[in-house]
Amino acid sequence: MTDERAATDSDDDRWEANVEEVASWNHEAWLGWLFQAIHDRPQNYSPLILSSHSDLPTEVAALHRRVPAIAGETLKRAVALAIREYPMSKGPKGLAVLARVAGRIRASSRCVPPLVDLVTRYRTALHKPGTSLFSTIQECVSVLAGFAPDDHIGLLFEGLAFDDDVAPQLSAVLMVGLTICDPESFAKYLDRYVKRRKCVEGFFNDAVVLQELFRAVPPAVVRARFEKLTDGAKQYLVKYGGPLFDPFGIHAFDTEHIPGVPAKFEDLSLLFEAIIPAGGVMSSWYTDLATEDSEPDSEDPQ
Repeated sequence: MTDERAATDSDDDRWEANVEEVASWNHEAWLGWLFQAIHDRPQNYSPLILSSHSDLPTEVAALHRRVPAIAGETLKRAVALAIREYPMSKGPKGLAVLARVAGRIRASSRCVPPLVDLVTRYRTALHKPGTSLFSTIQECVSVLAGFAPDDHIGLLFEGLAFDDDVAPQLSAVLMVGLTICDPESFAKYLDRYVKRRKCVEGFFNDAVVLQELFRAVPPAVVRARFEKLTDGAKQYLVKYGGPLFDPFGIHAFDTEHIPGVPAKFEDLSLLFEAIIPAGGVMSSWYTDLATEDSEPDSEDPQ
């Protein structure tokens, strides 16, 4: 559990104490603390003072914002190393926490390579929704989407998006990530998403999906190429865009103000949660961590 002092100290006091505590930490000290914070039961954040009302990635991100740049880079290095050295014998869900920490502290330069390697290694887990390993690798995919554009991410996502064995529940995040990597090819990726979403009709929050698409490709560009889109893509934009998208330019589209949709996301792991309607099957990654057993799923890495 968090240090009892958190209940009495002010936020300023605890963050001041935390910053002072980690000032001399090297990447090995950070690595040891990360594994302790993820694996100890009950949760043990000592010697840091973290809030019991917030999750670990949020607290680590708040600390990262407060430490000097050099200490921040040391933390990023430790997170990348933790992803590479994570013991799968402890169960995969702790790895999802590390992925989200990487996203929250924007550790792209350090964490893209190990995350790409991890998704590649456990690619077949994405064929089997409903397992904890699927949820963890999906989390890694979502965080990678938040690090786009990147050539390695684009190459990985291209293979995943056009693999019929990969669960269609990932199709929206893959489409958004690919479009960010290669906006000129948005029509190809939109068409693929439209085809895959038919396998899970009603699964996605299409207002959010369109919002993120139009952040990568301005609506005016989509309108200009509307007639060259496939019939399926046209029908999707007209049916689900509604007032958000008008191929004839009658209505203006404001990517920052869609009623009921957050204006932006810290990383696309948050987007993944938003595009799944309430009650979706992949929204409890962190709360499930508290009940994770010590045995990982049995999927064989490829």
